[in-house]
Amino acid sequence: MGYRCVMCDCKDCKKITNVKLVKLNYLSTKDRIDTEEKSHIMCPACGFISIYPRYTKEALKTYYKDIPTSQFDDDVLKNYTHLFYRKTIDHLDGIVGLKGKTVFDVGASQGLLLKMIKDSFGCDVNGLEPSQKCVKFAKKELGIELVNKMLEDIDIEKGEFLYLKEGFDVVLSLHVLDLVSDPKGFLESLIKLTKPGGYIYVDVPSWFVERYPNPRYGNTLCAIHHNHFSPTSIIKFFEKENCITLAAYTELSETNYPTQRFLLRKLNYIEGIESEFVKYFESRHNNNYERAFSKVLNYLGQFKRIVFYGGGEDLFRFIETHRDFFEKNKGRFQCVDYNENKIGKNLLMLKIEPVKGCLLAPKDTVVLSTSTSQMVQRHIKSDFDKLNTNLKFDNLFSDVAF
Repeated sequence: MGYRCVMCDCKDCKKITNVKLVKLNYLSTKDRIDTEEKSHIMCPACGFISIYPRYTKEALKTYYKDIPTSQFDDDVLKNYTHLFYRKTIDHLDGIVGLKGKTVFDVGASQGLLLKMIKDSFGCDVNGLEPSQKCVKFAKKELGIELVNKMLEDIDIEKGEFLYLKEGFDVVLSLHVLDLVSDPKGFLESLIKLTKPGGYIYVDVPSWFVERYPNPRYGNTLCAIHHNHFSPTSIIKFFEKENCITLAAYTELSETNYPTQRFLLRKLNYIEGIESEFVKYFESRHNNNYERAFSKVLNYLGQFKRIVFYGGGEDLFRFIETHRDFFEKNKGRFQCVDYNENKIGKNLLMLKIEPVKGCLLAPKDTVVLSTSTSQMVQRHIKSDFDKLNTNLKFDNLFSDVAF
């Protein structure tokens, strides 16, 4: 039986292990550790790992609503939190430049990170936190106002928090993505909260490297972390949404989980349009190359030799894409061109030769025009016809034959 990936919708996820997990259950100020058997499933397409069955949205809302301010009751965790936040701030400022920027933290906990950013750079800061106790602590102890909601319960386009629609220069979410019921929808909301040209920072515990003892749970594979991301699963998602990756790395620590850090930038409108054009043309080229390769294989079954007519960039990239194949069969290929400036030069393993003489070839040869431009193809066909040869002629990068 296959399972559906909640990140990329792949239907071939498989069970990988059964482990003891922490139940979603809290007492007043400290964790209550219970165990139960659950499975993990892994997506072969993007590397995303999820517990199975997944928690319901209702269960998570109840859980996070009552999370205590335990990080301020535990000196070890409090000291680590300060160090972790300071390292995060320095990392962000080194790339983004935080001074004067508007900052929004999703899953802001007690508001300490926002307080440190505000004090250090004079930023206008806002945040969201579902825990009632954390929100009260942030306001009373740190003077930080937080929205007491789950992100999934807020309509960014309308509703009671209209200022969210304007977006922020920097949107943060630290160690939250691994905890949400709908990670794909969560990431989409982070992008909506970000101004065009703005920055998105997320980090998650890493399951994909050696794990270290942790003062709280001791292992990343616990029920609290029910989403586990490979770098590919996060980067692929953001790139599909017109965001570019500025930094992505795994940070090791002896006092906490290894952490995967990601800093991305949301493209503005013009950049987004340019990006879509690039994706379109790259996709078109890739499809052309695959169709062209099928055509080459077909003709090699009918003819002893293939002559490529025109030694341009399109042919170079095509051969490079299938370099091993052409190296192995290079004795059956030849490249010719009318352009005297190209004659004698090497096109990877093929030397470009003059047209005249080379096309007075045996009948077991097929000639393929190598331009993707229909206008250039017509010129090449016109020149070829003047040679008065009976060789078969076709377009390498077109399904329309002359």
